[in-house]
Amino acid sequence: MTLQSLYSYFASHPEGDWIMEWAKARQLYNYVKESPVKKILDLGTGIGTTAAVCALAMKNKGEENYEIHTVEQFEKCHKLAQELIPQ
Repeated sequence: MTLQSLYSYFASHPEGDWIMEWAKARQLYNYVKESPVKKILDLGTGIGTTAAVCALAMKNKGEENYEIHTVEQFEKCHKLAQELIPQ
């Protein structure tokens, strides 16, 4: 999966109007991929785009031991993120 296809996946969802802009997603992906970060905390998960972008960056840089934790206060968003974040 590419970053563009992942972003399009989330953007095409009916709740996709609430996700980060493409330029920000690309910037986040590049930051995670190029930095030594191994633990990420995502506050306000929404539908899960940020967590998925970070996970893809970790996978594409070959990182095997990493953690991504997300926190979301709204049950609707929590359920959507569980459904939408690809394995």
